[in-house]
Amino acid sequence: MGDGASGPEVSILLEVDNVRRKGTALALQSLTALAAEVSATDRDVEVLVGCPGDTADAWFHHLLRQSTLDTTGPRPVRVVPTGSRRYYAVKNQLADRAAGDILVFTDADVIAQSGWLDALLAPLRDEHVSVTCGHTVVGPPVGTYARAMSACWIFDPTPQPGVSPRSTFHANSVAFRRSTFLERHFPERPDEYRGACARLAAELQRDGITVWLAGDAVTMHPPLAGMRDFVSSGLLSGHSWALRRAEEFGRGHWRRAVRWTGAGWRNTMLTVWQRRTICGLGPLGLVTAWVLGSALWVLRFAGFCVGRIRPDALVRFM
Repeated sequence: MGDGASGPEVSILLEVDNVRRKGTALALQSLTALAAEVSATDRDVEVLVGCPGDTADAWFHHLLRQSTLDTTGPRPVRVVPTGSRRYYAVKNQLADRAAGDILVFTDADVIAQSGWLDALLAPLRDEHVSVTCGHTVVGPPVGTYARAMSACWIFDPTPQPGVSPRSTFHANSVAFRRSTFLERHFPERPDEYRGACARLAAELQRDGITVWLAGDAVTMHPPLAGMRDFVSSGLLSGHSWALRRAEEFGRGHWRRAVRWTGAGWRNTMLTVWQRRTICGLGPLGLVTAWVLGSALWVLRFAGFCVGRIRPDALVRFM
């Protein structure tokens, strides 16, 4: 394992679909940080990059060259055209093409912090560990908006040293043993953009497989950029929740949705208060975080309603 004859030990699978919405500057930062991680590790690593469309355009190859990822060495970056596939379908396709014994999933809109890769892989030296996930934070924490988003959004800014069990994970920083993932894959639904991590985590839990958080494996995710990004995040979150719960809600689904929204909003308001110091929030930042958190929950409830009435109505946001 890990020598040139038998194939790579680790396959890093990079999804770049977000480049179309977030631009190449962030992708270049992400690819450059990933190149540094690959250079720093003593693991035998291959990198597969899923490129939207049927062919990899010239701009994409130029982006790879700028990032210093190895495109000519003994294990050059493998560019995989992904057609019109969406987020989780791209990840599944890359996994099926990968040769490594360990599959590492990440995205081109997160920036790996120094030591991320080795910290993520370290728990997998234990043969009883099959899945590890990293710790994603919002950043850089510059300005009121970025700090407020760090306080109210899904990524916990609190340091998480060491290794500990978790009930779920984010797909932008997670590693699986090859067999563990290929026996399952990310669940795909044509009418759903979010939610596959929760579904896969539940399946792993049913099968007795623990997801371990490697708290020192840190990636940085920028705050939601612009109105469209903010609105789509809230709508798709609620929409996904509606689809996951559709089978069990029955006639009482609206009452449960109201309770879910209310409980989630209250928890976010409390979370913002608890994170105010670590996020560096002053009075203006605290109010901003409460307003942003409240707006996200309004959008999530709206997404839930759309998901229950017309599940395919949000395809344009996906």
